[in-house]
Formats: sequence, structure tokens, C-alpha cells
Amino acid sequence: MNIYSYFREPAENLNVPGKNEALWNWIVAQTKIYNCSSRQQRELLTRYHALLQNDEDLNAEAIRGEVRAIVGKNVKTASFWKAELGDLFSFLFVYWVMVEQVWPYVGARFLAHQPMIGTLPLTWGTVLKVVFVYFVLKLVLAFLSLHSRRDTVSFWVGFIGLFLLYLGLIYVANRFSNAGIVEYPLLGAVVVCGAPFYFEWNAQRHKEK
Repeated sequence: MNIYSYFREPAENLNVPGKNEALWNWIVAQTKIYNCSSRQQRELLTRYHALLQNDEDLNAEAIRGEVRAIVGKNVKTASFWKAELGDLFSFLFVYWVMVEQVWPYVGARFLAHQPMIGTLPLTWGTVLKVVFVYFVLKLVLAFLSLHSRRDTVSFWVGFIGLFLLYLGLIYVANRFSNAGIVEYPLLGAVVVCGAPFYFEWNAQRHKEK
């Protein structure tokens, strides 16, 4: 799942009886987590929508197992990984370039009437931090997709667990903050990440239409 598919409406926006709503939301989440194509998502949702109209004799565990078996095959395909990384440049530009660099080294320093910094060191700590945050972001998106209710103890326990995982990984990354790799111009990072971000965002925007 990528950040775009998380917010994108399912291919078939259908309703089921309240008793089966939790199972239906779980199925929708699985189609997003496993990066189902619009066609595959539409076929799955149409199929299970018909099954979930029946309130009686419904084997929820069997349905869950069946859905996992179907969507799990996507992991072995190139299209799955292409979709999974379909937000990579958006993440790099927004998080690494804008939040981690442009704001503290240009924006904040400009507001504080301090000289702006144009050249920055790329360290192993920075690389690890970006990888770890991207990894945690994927976990958070999947977690939120699977938990439509946010007022339960299990949700908050899981959410706090993810937050602690984030803190732990950031701590590990910071241990390598002095291990330099190379220095680079900030403007270069903006251009190198900004151009792919524009094309990626534009492609995702047209995909939603």
C-alpha cells in the first residue's frame, strides 16, 4: 500500500449489512494493502459483497483465509512492488527534502534572520532514518486500514506500539549520524527529488480519475 492508495476510494463503493461491516472493511483493506489493481479490486469486492448480503451461515474465518490466499499472490508480482513504491519520491520530497532540510536549514533560519545553509552532509544516519521512517509509514498505513474503529483498546495499544517502534528506529539511526558519506548541495536535492515527485504525483492524480 502507498499513501495514495490509502486515501483512494475503493473501485466498488458498496454497502453491506451492519453485522458484516467489519469483515467488509477488512476485505477492502486487504485489497489496498496487497496493491490490487482496479480490476482485481472490483472483482473481489463485487464477489464478496454478494456473499456478505447473507447474515446467516457466514463463515468469516473461511472468507478471510480465502481472501488472504487470493491477494497474497500479488506479492510475487512486479506490479505489486511498483505500486508499493508508488509514493517513494513523494515521501522523499515531502519528508526528507522539505521537512528535514528546506524547513530547518532555509525556512527556519530565514525567519530567525540567520544565514541559510546550502550544502549539507549525507550521513549513514540520514539514510537509515529515511528508510526507517518510510518503513514505519507503510506499517501505519496498513494498521489504520485494518482498524476502522479508533476508539478501542486494541487500536491504541497497536498505535502506541508503532510509535515506540518509530522512536527505537530513530534512536538507532541517530547512532550513525556522524558517519558521513558525501556532501551535496541542498538545491540539488530539491531538483533531484522534486522532479520525480511531480511526475509521480501527476500520475497518481490521473489514476484517480
